[in-house]
Amino acid sequence: MLLDLDRFKVEQAGRASVQRQFDLLQEWTRDALVNVRDLVYDLREDSVFGADFPNLLRTGLLEPFVQRTGIQVRMVVAEGWPTQLPSATAFDLYRIIQEALQNAYRHSGAHQVEINLGLSPARRLIEVTVTDDGRGLPVLGDLRPGHGLIGMRERAVLMGGDLETAPNASGGTAIRVAIPLA
Repeated sequence: MLLDLDRFKVEQAGRASVQRQFDLLQEWTRDALVNVRDLVYDLREDSVFGADFPNLLRTGLLEPFVQRTGIQVRMVVAEGWPTQLPSATAFDLYRIIQEALQNAYRHSGAHQVEINLGLSPARRLIEVTVTDDGRGLPVLGDLRPGHGLIGMRERAVLMGGDLETAPNASGGTAIRVAIPLA
């Protein structure tokens, strides 16, 4: 796909708007390839997902994201966060957070993202919130959930939980996932 895009891009020399579209398509294609490669690697290393989830996030996702995008990320881990998560739960939470970060990068113009790994012992839930300081969600009439948001919701539902999106107090977006404790 990337080679075909390069060839078609050369054929469109002189058409700036078309060139910008090809640049965007190439960027999205590269991102998709990186995600597929990561997914294949992660599936081979499935057992790594359950142990020390915050450290896995920090080293496997957050630090590379900051280096690649320049967006600052802060992670807050609640006292009492489980020392080990079921591997499938950790995998799905990781992917939800990954997609939320990608959305902040691609759509919001965010400079900072905060990830909270929390617990609601009274309701026996794990709660993960990803907030950014970007443009925020479009007005309700303009909101068209993309495949990423739909995929995040599907993952949350498959874990027996739910996913909510809302404007953040700072004007950005907040994504909250709540799933039952195992």
